[in-house]
Amino acid sequence: MWTHTRPLTLSTEDYALLRQAILQTLPTDEAGMDWHELCQTVAPDLPNTAFPHLGAVRRHARLAQKDLEAHGLIERLTPTHPVRLRRTS
Repeated sequence: MWTHTRPLTLSTEDYALLRQAILQTLPTDEAGMDWHELCQTVAPDLPNTAFPHLGAVRRHARLAQKDLEAHGLIERLTPTHPVRLRRTS
């Protein structure tokens, strides 16, 4: 199995754009949004220099997801796959 061995780096500005896009996209209702749908929805709004393809969006969005969950801004609606998320505030 191939693993990503390079560290993920993202500028503060690009992280802020990704974070804002996730928070603006996620609904607050009980249905939430599927993880893959979230990534595909936010991808067109992100700069190609930092997020050249959907795989880059997914990798960085997963880190942002963990950070947003830790701060209580989003929550996981399903404990297993497929992951569904919603905004808490």
